[in-house]
Amino acid sequence: MDTNEARISPVERDPKPGLVYDGFMSYSHAADDLVAPRLQAGLQRFAKPWWKRRALRVFRDEASLSANPHLWSSIVEAMQGSDWFVLLLSPDAAASEWVNREVEYWLEYKDPNRIIPVVTDGDFAWGEKDIDPVADSAPPALYGAFADEPRWVDLRFARTAEQLDLNNASFRAAVADIASAIRGIPKDELESEEVRQHRRTRRTVAAAVVALLFLAVAATGAALLAIDRGNEATSQRLTAEQNAAEADAQRQVAEQQTAEAERLAAEAQADSLAANAIVQLDTNPDLSLLLAIEALEREEQPASLSAVHQALQRHRTVFELEVEPSEFPFTPGATGGMSPDGDRLVVAGHGRTVELWEIGADDPLWGWRVPMEQAVVFSPRFTVDGSQIVIVAAPEDIFDPFRAAEDAPLIDRLYFLDAETGDEIRSIAIPPCGWIMLPSPMPVQVDLNAPMPWATCTGRVLEADVGLLDLQSGVFTSVTAINPGRYGVPTTDRTGRYFAAASSGPGQVIDLTTGEVVFSYPVGNSTLSADGTQLLAQGESAGTPLELWNIANRQLLWSFAKTLTRVWFSSDESTVYAIGRDGAAYVLDTATGEQILRLVGHTEAPVEVGMSRDGNRLATFASNFTGRVWDLASIRSEGETIATNSHERRHLGASADVVGGIAAVWGGSDVREDELWETKVINLTTGETQFSVVGGIPVLSLDGTRLAYRSIQEVEVVEDDNERVDPGFHPRVGNVRVVDIPSGELVTEIAVHCHQYLTASQPVEVAGCGFDEGRLQSDLEFSPDGRWLAMADSSNHIVVWDVSTGEEQVSELISGPSSVAFTPDNEFVVFGGERLRVFRVESFEITESAPVVRSLDVGEGTAFAEMVLTPDGQLLIGADTDGKLRVIDAAAWVELAPIAAHQDRALDVAVNSAGTLIASAGADGYVRVWNVEDRSLFTEIGFDVDEIANVEFIDDTHLFVTAGFGNEAIVITLDPDELLMIARDRIVRTFTPEECARFEIDPCPTLAELKSGSA
Repeated sequence: MDTNEARISPVERDPKPGLVYDGFMSYSHAADDLVAPRLQAGLQRFAKPWWKRRALRVFRDEASLSANPHLWSSIVEAMQGSDWFVLLLSPDAAASEWVNREVEYWLEYKDPNRIIPVVTDGDFAWGEKDIDPVADSAPPALYGAFADEPRWVDLRFARTAEQLDLNNASFRAAVADIASAIRGIPKDELESEEVRQHRRTRRTVAAAVVALLFLAVAATGAALLAIDRGNEATSQRLTAEQNAAEADAQRQVAEQQTAEAERLAAEAQADSLAANAIVQLDTNPDLSLLLAIEALEREEQPASLSAVHQALQRHRTVFELEVEPSEFPFTPGATGGMSPDGDRLVVAGHGRTVELWEIGADDPLWGWRVPMEQAVVFSPRFTVDGSQIVIVAAPEDIFDPFRAAEDAPLIDRLYFLDAETGDEIRSIAIPPCGWIMLPSPMPVQVDLNAPMPWATCTGRVLEADVGLLDLQSGVFTSVTAINPGRYGVPTTDRTGRYFAAASSGPGQVIDLTTGEVVFSYPVGNSTLSADGTQLLAQGESAGTPLELWNIANRQLLWSFAKTLTRVWFSSDESTVYAIGRDGAAYVLDTATGEQILRLVGHTEAPVEVGMSRDGNRLATFASNFTGRVWDLASIRSEGETIATNSHERRHLGASADVVGGIAAVWGGSDVREDELWETKVINLTTGETQFSVVGGIPVLSLDGTRLAYRSIQEVEVVEDDNERVDPGFHPRVGNVRVVDIPSGELVTEIAVHCHQYLTASQPVEVAGCGFDEGRLQSDLEFSPDGRWLAMADSSNHIVVWDVSTGEEQVSELISGPSSVAFTPDNEFVVFGGERLRVFRVESFEITESAPVVRSLDVGEGTAFAEMVLTPDGQLLIGADTDGKLRVIDAAAWVELAPIAAHQDRALDVAVNSAGTLIASAGADGYVRVWNVEDRSLFTEIGFDVDEIANVEFIDDTHLFVTAGFGNEAIVITLDPDELLMIARDRIVRTFTPEECARFEIDPCPTLAELKSGSA
C-alpha cells in the first residue's frame, strides 16, 4: 500500500505520566541496520523547535541501551516506558525471534492501536479480516492484532543513505506520516511546522550574518585598544597560571597522599577481615565465609584471596531451609530425609504438612497435608529407590498425658506418597506410640520390600515394644520390650537376621532366627552394620563415648570421646555420621574412629540426618525447624569436584597432566594394593571419563591428542626369576605405551630397560637397575612438537625415544634422576634429580653420544620431584624435596634466588600458558600461587588433607588439583570476580547486627545484597 493513498490519521495524544519514550522501534538488525538509525534520526529532527534537542524521543536498542547483561529486562522496561510501537516489517523481521517476542509483549501489555507498521522489504497486504497470509514481512505475533486494516507506511523505496535523508521528499513524507501519529498533530500542520522551522532557521542565519558583519567593524576598532590592554593582561595571566600550576601540583600531591592513605586503610581493613575469617574457620564457618567475602571485596590481595578459598573449605553448607514451626507442644523440631541421589529433601515441621524441596530452590516443589484431623506428621523418608516418600502421622491426643485409658483407641498411620507429584499412593494403620516422635525408628531411607524396625508403646509407663513392622499390611511383630528413654531406636542388619534393641538401660543384639541374645552392652543408643558384624553404641549420659564393637568376638574396635545423641553408618559404611549435644554433626572414619569433619552451623541441636547414597551429601534437621545440606567431598574449595577414580587411591607426584580441557589422572601406589593402577582421561568440561587404562605416570602431548604411560600387568613370579620377590602373582611396572586419545587406540609400545615389581611393602627391581630407597619415582614428558618422549626414573636411568617408532635415541645410567622437561623450542631436554643435566637436541636428532651441555648441582640430599619451564623458555622451575621452588636461568643455566614454597616437600609445580603465574603443591596440604615477574605470593589455598600431590593449570586462571589420597580432584578459580560469585552463591545467611558492629561493617548488608554483590 502506498503512503500517498493511505495516510496515518492523526490521533489526539493522551500524555501519560511515567513515559520516557515517545516511540519504541522494533526491527531486524540483519535487514534494517541502515534504515532504523536513519528513521530514528528523521523522527527526532522532523519539525523540531530550535530550542529543543529533539522533536521526539525514540528508543532503538543499539542507540539507547548501555552494556547490560539483562538485555530482555531492559527491552521490557523500554517498552513499558514508550507511548507508540514503530514496527519495521521485512522477511527478516518476520523470522526474528526477538521482533516476534517484542510484538507479543506489546500486544499483551500495551494498546495494539498504537502500533505503526513500517514496511521496509517484502510483501504486506490486508485480507478479509486479518493480515493476508501471503504477506512475508509480518511476524507471527502480528496476526490477529488489528480489528481493522491498519494504516501503514511504505519505506521499501529507501535503500541508500541519500534516499534515507529528510532532503528526500518521499522519505520526508514517510517520516511526517509517522511523526504526525506519534505527536498527535495533523500531517499537514506538522509539515507546515517543518517549513516554518526551516524558514525560521534561514532567517536566524541571515540575521546572524548581518550581526556578525556589524560586530566585525566594531571589533576592529576595539581590537587596537584591546592589544595594549591585552599585553598587560597577558602578563597578569602568566602570573596567575604559574600560581594555579603550583596550586594544582599541591592538589595532586594531596590527592595522591589521600588515595594512598585510603588504599592502605582498605588493605588494613581487608587484612583484618581476612584474619578474622581464618579465626572463625572451625567454630563458625558461616561467619568465616561472610568475612572473607568482605575482605576480598575491599582489596584483592593474597590474604583476602586465601581467606575466601579457606572459608569455602570449611563452609560445606550448600543449602539451608526453614520450615514453619509447629504450635504442637511436643514437637522436637524439623525432621526429614534426603533422596538417594542427594538432590532433594523431604521435611516436616511436625504440624500437618510435609514439603519436598529441590536442593538450592527458593520454594518447595510441592506440599502435602495429612488428611487426618488433629494429627501431626513427622520423620518423612524417601524409599531406597527414591520413588516414594513414607510419612508417620499420629493423632495429637496420643501425646495427652491426661487421656483416660478407657477412651477410644488411637491409631497411627504410615502414608506413602509419589515422590514426584506428592500424590497419596496408599496408607496403612500402625500401632500407636507417642514417644517415637523423638527419636524416630524410621531408617534414613526405607526399603519397602523388607520389614522395618519399629517401636510401639505398651501399657506400662516408660516401656515400649520393639520389633518389626510389615510395610504392606501394617502388622507389627514384637521382639522384646525395652525402656526407651530418650534416644533408643531399634535397627536390623541388611538380611534381617540380627536385631539391636537399644535403650537407656542395657542394649541387646538378638539373632531373630533363634531368639538368642548374641551381644549385650550397657549403653542406650545403637546402630547395626549392614552385615550384622559391627555395632555402634552410644550412651545417653554426658561424657559417655561412642564405641564401635565387633559383635562376634566382643572386641571394642575404637571409641570416640564425644557425647552424641544419634549415630548412623553411611551407605557404604566407610564413614559414621553422628549428631552431638554441642549442636554439631560429625563425620568419622569407620575404620579408625578418627574425626573427618565437624560440621558447624546450626544454632540449635540437630535431631535427625539424611544422606545421599554416594556419601557426598548429608542433611541435618534441627530443633529450631531448620535443615542444612552439607557437601562432604574429601577435598573441596570453590570449584567443581571431579571423580578421578571409582575408589580411594593414592596419588603420587607426576600422577596428573592437563592439556586443552582434558586431564589424565593416575590413581595407584608405589607399593602393592588390592587393585592395579588406573589412569583415566577425563573431559574437564563434562567431568566424564573418555577412557581408562591400566597403568600410571601419565603425560599428555601438548596438542592433547596422545597419552603416554607406564603399563602394569599382573604376572606370575617363580622362584628362579628373582630372589628378592616372593613366588606368586605380582603387579609389574613395564613398557611405555602411547595411546591416541580421540580413538583410544594404541599407537606404539616402547620397551624399557627395567621392570619393577610392586610387592606388599616396596617396589623391587628385576634386572639390577637399582632404586632410591625402594621408592618408585618416575616421570615421562613429550617434546613440544610431539616427536620425542623422554623418561627419568629412580632406577638411575634416563632415556629418549622417537614416539612414532619407539626407537631409542638416548640411554644413560646416571645417579638419581626423577624428573624431565623439554625446552619450549625443542632445543634441549633437561633431566632433574640431585643434579640437573641438559642435553641438546640438534636438528630434531638427538646426537648419538648425548653430550651433556650443562650440569648443575641441586644439592646433596635434595632432588627435583617435578620441574617445568616458562613458555618463553627463560626460566626452569623445579619443586625440590626441601619444600623450595628452585629457579634456574635457562639461558645461562645458573640458579637464581629460590622461593620458600612449602614447610614440607614440594611435590609438583606448574606455570600458566601466559607465563605469569607459578603454582606449587606440597606435602603440607597447600597449593600456593606466585607471580613469575617478582616471585611474590599471589595466593595460597589450604586443604583439609595431609598433602596435595598435583597441581596443573587448565587455563590462565583455573587450576586442577589432586590430593595425595582420595578419588577426587577439584577445579579452582584464581579470578577474584569468579571466586566472589561462587562464594556469594554459597552463603546462607547475612551478618547479625552484633557481627556488623564487631567487625565495623557499615551499613550492615541484607542477604539479598550480599548474594547480588550490591552491598
